[in-house]
Amino acid sequence: MAMTRDSRGRPFEVTFTGWLFIAVGILATANQLSHGTLDRWMIVIVLEECVAIVAGAFLLRGARWARWLILAWVAGHAVAFAFLSVSMALPHVALTLVFAYVLLGPPTASYYRRDQHE
Repeated sequence: MAMTRDSRGRPFEVTFTGWLFIAVGILATANQLSHGTLDRWMIVIVLEECVAIVAGAFLLRGARWARWLILAWVAGHAVAFAFLSVSMALPHVALTLVFAYVLLGPPTASYYRRDQHE
């Protein structure tokens, strides 16, 4: 199965995931700032959403570590939602598995084996 690459040689899966996390981080931050009250938890939540933006941006730049940051971010949500209910955690567990396959599996493994991505 041939993988589609963009003009920079980046696999489509990496491009899509990077932009997805940038968008999620921006939208979640905007939502929190517009609907939440400014307190210490707001700062923690906004910083956590900024992690998604940073991870997405560096994923687009080809940073290997950004894959792991994205997986930690999604897995962290699964753990956090597990404290609320199993039914809320299961979708995040499924997303963690999907992103693990997309970012660590065969479709993108060769892209990250290149020497230029540190």
